[in-house]
Amino acid sequence: VTLSLQRHDGGVNVNVNVTTSFGGVRVSSSWAKMAPLAGERLSLRQILVTWATLYVALIEAVDRSNFKTCEQSSFCKRQRNIKPEHSPYRALLNSLEVTEKSIKLQLINEVNKVPLLLEVYGLQGNMTRIKINELIPLKPRFEVPDVLIQDPPTVPLTVIGKDESSLELGLGRDQYKLIVTSKPFRMDITTGNELLLSINSRGLMVFEHLRKRKDS
Repeated sequence: VTLSLQRHDGGVNVNVNVTTSFGGVRVSSSWAKMAPLAGERLSLRQILVTWATLYVALIEAVDRSNFKTCEQSSFCKRQRNIKPEHSPYRALLNSLEVTEKSIKLQLINEVNKVPLLLEVYGLQGNMTRIKINELIPLKPRFEVPDVLIQDPPTVPLTVIGKDESSLELGLGRDQYKLIVTSKPFRMDITTGNELLLSINSRGLMVFEHLRKRKDS
C-alpha cells in the first residue's frame, strides 16, 4: 500500500495505490483525491476518507479462498448449533468431595456421556477459582507454567446446604455463597440477595473434550 501527498498551488493531491499478488500475478488499484489547502493541513474529514478508502481496498484484496467457511469447520458448526436453555450438562451432586483447599464434583454431558471434573477453590480476597477438565482425559491437558509465582492462598469451602437438586457452599467467614444447581448444571455466586456471577445461566456452556482422530 502506498499513500502519497503532493502539494501544489491549488491544493493537495492524495494518491492511494494498493498492490497485491495472487498466484504470482500482481494486481494494482489506485485512488486519487485533490484536497484544497487549509492552513497547509488536510481536514479531519479528508484524512478519514483516505483511510476508509485504504481499508476498503485492503478488504477487497483478500483472497477468501485461503480461509475456511464455518460449514467447512466441524468446530465452528458445533458452536453454531448450540441453542440457549438446552444445556446437556448435569452436576452429579452425590460425587461431591470436600478437601481443605477445594471441592470436587463430577459433571456429565447427557448427550455424549463424557464425564467431567469440576474443581472449585476459595481464595483469599473473596475470589473463586474454577477448573473443568475431563474426568479421564485421553492425555493430560497442557497448563501454561509460571503464570503465577506461587499458588494463591486458599480459604476453606464449607457445605451449608444440600438437597436433590442443588448444593450450597459457604466461602470463608464472609457472606459469599456458591450455589450449584444440578440439572441443568449452573453455578451462582451471591452475597446476601445479590447475584455476583453466574456460570451457564443461559445453557451455552460447551466443553470440547479430547477426541481420537478419525483417520488414526
